[in-house]
Amino acid sequence: MNSGSDKIMDLLHGINYKTAKIMFRALRDMNVSPPQGRMLFELNRLGGESKLCALAESMDTPYSNASNICGRLCELGLLRRERSESDRRSVVIGLTESGKNTLAEFRKNYYEISSAIFKDFDKEQVADMKRALRELDCAVTRVCDKYTGER
Repeated sequence: MNSGSDKIMDLLHGINYKTAKIMFRALRDMNVSPPQGRMLFELNRLGGESKLCALAESMDTPYSNASNICGRLCELGLLRRERSESDRRSVVIGLTESGKNTLAEFRKNYYEISSAIFKDFDKEQVADMKRALRELDCAVTRVCDKYTGER
């Protein structure tokens, strides 16, 4: 194996671990677990409302797991859950105002943390990192497609 690529993968793993630790702490301070935060982010990405089965699929998690996470978020008042008007067998979930506010607060924390991380880099260094990471993302996507058939 190429020791240069191994070192890059080790660095990426370490960076991911540390940034996740920071972000999870920010979520915990808002009384939201990482899986709950992931559901809020994914639901927001889907437009703020979705059928639960589509959200579970989008998160690549079993329906029962998504349903449990959704239940806890409903108890926290961050999501609302109701039967679909068009298909009474389907459950539709949506962000509440409190859920939207929680996401906005997290986003604010995210940008503060991001600014703190990149404050000592000049514009050229940031541009170089963005270029390299875009190329890496393309390479990872190709490998993911090859080995899993999905992105």
